[in-house]
Amino acid sequence: MMGRYIFYKKDIEIKIFEKNATDPVELKKIENAGFMKMIVIEAKTQEAAIKEFAAVAQDRLGPLREFTQDTAFASTITALLL
Repeated sequence: MMGRYIFYKKDIEIKIFEKNATDPVELKKIENAGFMKMIVIEAKTQEAAIKEFAAVAQDRLGPLREFTQDTAFASTITALLL
């Protein structure tokens, strides 16, 4: 049976909760402590949810990484020309 895992983030700290096994009051306390809900992932286990989260993060960071490399290259060329 698949569970729904909620990922919350505050600065560099990430907390994971199984939606059906966590009291809504506890989730509200987490939000009040400054954590923001990032993503909900369906998975069989928490470990599988973490792996899926890592894959999603890599997919989202790929374009940002490429953009950063392109910008750095363009800045280098511009600096050399000036």
